[in-house]
Amino acid sequence: MSTEPHIRRLLEACREQLDAEDVQSVVHLLEHGEPEMAFEGLVLDLIAADAYPENFQFAEWDALAKDLGLNKEAVFDGDFWSKFTKWGQKAGR
Repeated sequence: MSTEPHIRRLLEACREQLDAEDVQSVVHLLEHGEPEMAFEGLVLDLIAADAYPENFQFAEWDALAKDLGLNKEAVFDGDFWSKFTKWGQKAGR
């Protein structure tokens, strides 16, 4: 699966949990060919809001993050992977 459509689908599932500026930021990054940054930004916005999309499946998000190489290097937050995994595990409780 191509990452851009996948991220757009996840963004749509999260739209209600984010403000318009956050959504536009993710869309902007996707339009400029930066799926890694778009996904990282989306997750960081959700973490900041302490929010999860409906029917959240962390395994799907985790696989996409690894496909994008975010488990090795992040752009916006050097602690992204730690924050991401804690956020995902918290949803399972």
